[in-house]
Amino acid sequence: MKRLLSGGWMNREPIDHDEIGGVRVSRQNPPEDIREGCPGGWYRSRFVASLHPFLRTRTEHGMRVPNPFFDRCTDDLVLQLVLYLEEQQEAFEAWAFGQVIDG
Repeated sequence: MKRLLSGGWMNREPIDHDEIGGVRVSRQNPPEDIREGCPGGWYRSRFVASLHPFLRTRTEHGMRVPNPFFDRCTDDLVLQLVLYLEEQQEAFEAWAFGQVIDG
């Protein structure tokens, strides 16, 4: 039986089987093809980690809780990147909800 594995990483294609190239796949250790460079590098870099204080927490109804760091930030690049990360989180939540609804 094939099952859908997804680690919740933004923009990552879902894995629809248990093994890839004879290697067991798990949520904690997703496959990263060397030909893709370092697909997971973007979410593990220090720069991305430096944006985390600016992220706004989601409520159970999907709204964002105000964050003083975000609200007081004047760096346009930081603001755009945080909004992009939040947009990708929303896209993942919508995808995950669709998986639950579709069964």
